[in-house]
Amino acid sequence: MQNAPEEHERWMREALRAAQEAQTRAEVPIGSCVVADGQLVAIAGNRTRTDCDPTAHAEIVALREAAAKSEITVWLARLFIQPLNPVRCVPAL
Repeated sequence: MQNAPEEHERWMREALRAAQEAQTRAEVPIGSCVVADGQLVAIAGNRTRTDCDPTAHAEIVALREAAAKSEITVWLARLFIQPLNPVRCVPAL
C-alpha cells in the first residue's frame, strides 16, 4: 500500500492528465478523478463546452460517472481536482 503523499500525487497526476485532455478539446483545463479503496472509479475533464452543459464541470462529471457504478458508494470515495493552471483558480478562493 502506498503512503498518503505518494497516493495523492498519483491521483493528482491522473486528474492533471484529464485536465490536459480537456484542454485539447478547447475546454477549461480542469480534471478530476474519484478514488475509492485505492482504486480509480471515475476520471473526467471539463465538458461544459463539449456537452453545451454549464453543469458539466470535471468534478461533477466524475462524480456522476462514479455514482452510476453501483458497486461503490460515492460518499466513501475521495475526489481529486487538478486545474492545468492553478493560478487561474486563485481569484475563486
